[in-house]
Amino acid sequence: MEDLWLAKKTLREKGFSLTIVKAGRVILSIGEPGIGALVKAIDDLGQELNGASIADMIVGKAGAMLCLYAKVKRVWAETISESGIQTFQKAGIEFAFGLSVPRILNRNRNDLCPFEKMTIQSGTPDEAYKRIREFLQTKRKKNRYNVFNLCDLNHRIMFDLVTIGHFTIDHVILPNRIISKPSLGGPATYVSIAASNLGKNASVISKVGDDFCDRFISWLNSNRVDLSGLKHIEGALTTRFILRYQEEKRIIQLKNLAPPIHSDDIPNSLTSKIIHIAPVADEINKEVIQKLRRRSVFLSLDPQGFLRRIDADGKVNLKSWTDPIVLKNINLYKSSINEIRALTSMNNLHSAIERVYEWGPEIVIVTKGRKGSILFYDDSFYEVPSCNTEVLLDPTGAGDSYIGAFLAEYIEKKDPLWCACVGSAAASVVLERIGSRAFEKKEVHRRATEIFETYARVPR
Repeated sequence: MEDLWLAKKTLREKGFSLTIVKAGRVILSIGEPGIGALVKAIDDLGQELNGASIADMIVGKAGAMLCLYAKVKRVWAETISESGIQTFQKAGIEFAFGLSVPRILNRNRNDLCPFEKMTIQSGTPDEAYKRIREFLQTKRKKNRYNVFNLCDLNHRIMFDLVTIGHFTIDHVILPNRIISKPSLGGPATYVSIAASNLGKNASVISKVGDDFCDRFISWLNSNRVDLSGLKHIEGALTTRFILRYQEEKRIIQLKNLAPPIHSDDIPNSLTSKIIHIAPVADEINKEVIQKLRRRSVFLSLDPQGFLRRIDADGKVNLKSWTDPIVLKNINLYKSSINEIRALTSMNNLHSAIERVYEWGPEIVIVTKGRKGSILFYDDSFYEVPSCNTEVLLDPTGAGDSYIGAFLAEYIEKKDPLWCACVGSAAASVVLERIGSRAFEKKEVHRRATEIFETYARVPR
C-alpha cells in the first residue's frame, strides 16, 4: 500500500493527472488530463506496469479496463464512476477513491464520454485497449494538439506555470558554424521546458500553423509540457525567425507571423499558480492580460514582443513601449538591459529598475548576458553572477530558461535570490547546447549553489 500512498501524494501535491509508482519509486507522472495519459503510459512502459500502483484524476469503465489490461495492482481515483467501481470489484483489483459519480460525461456534459460508450461493448480489456487506442489515433490525425482533452467532469486543472506567447521556429546562424536545421524556440518552449525539468506542471497557450511539425509535438510531450492550450490554425504559418549572431550582437529577422492570441483563446477553466506573459511579436493584447489577471494570483512579464519594431523586410529593432495598466497588473518583470532602457527611456540601469518597480511589479529582474543579472526586491538590489561555462555554443533561449527556472523555484516559496541563482544556472546549461534541450535538475541545483555562495548585494 505504500506505493499507492506515494502515487496519491504525488498526484495531489504536484498537480499531475496520472502518477504511477512501483517498488517505492515514481516511474511516470503525466500532467495532461484525459484517458490519453493512461494510454500513453501503457505504450511507454509496457510490462513495467505489471504490479504497479496508479493514481488517476478520473477513472470510468474505460480507465478501469485499461488498468486491467496493464495488470496494475492497485488504483487510487480522485473521481470514479459506478461502472469503474464494478469493473474493479469484478476483477479483484484493489482500489480506493475520493468521489464516486454515476457516470463520466463528455466535455459538453450532455452525453456519455465517448470512451465510456466504446467500452460498453468491449468484452475484454484487450478489446477495450484496442478500441480506445484506435480512437485516439484517429483524433490525433484530426487535431494533434488536443488528444488529452476529450472528456472531463467540468473540473479545473491547476497548473504550476502557464506560459502565453507564440511558439517559434528559429533558424539560428552562429559564427563559424554550419547552419543547423530549424529548431523549436520562443519563450513558450524554453520557459516551459525549464519549469518541467525542475519538476513543475507546465502548460502553454499559443497558436501555430501548418508548418509546426510532429517532431516538435512529440518532443514537448516527452518533456511533459501540457499542450491543451495550443491551437493549430489551418492555412496559417508558425511564427518564424532568423537569428544571426555576430560576437555580442544578435540580428533578428521575422519571416512568418502566426495569428494573434485573443481573450477567447484563454480557457475559462484555466487556473495556474503563475502565468508568464511572453509575447515575441506583439501577439498579446491588453484584454488578454486583464483576463489572465483573473486566472492567477501571480503574473510574470517578459515584454520583449511589445518592444519590437518590425520593418517591411522583417528586421527587428527596439521601440519605446509603456502601458501603465499592463504593468500595474504584473507581479514580476524580467527583461534585458536594452529592453528596460527602451521601456523607461533611462540609461542608468538602477534608475530604470526603480522606475519599473514604481509602476507595479514587486520583483524586477534584468539579465545582462555573460555578466549575470540584477535582481531587485524588498527595496534592495542583488548582483547575481553568471555561471562559468566550459563552452558557449548557442545563447538562444538562455534568458527564457532563466525565468522559467526562477519561477519554478519561486512556486515553492523559495527566496528570490536563490531563485535567481537557479535561473542563472539553468541559463548556463542552455548556453552549452545548440537548440532547445532538456537538463538535469540535480546539475542545475549544483551550479546554483556555487552561484549563491558568490553573489554580491549592491548598496543603494
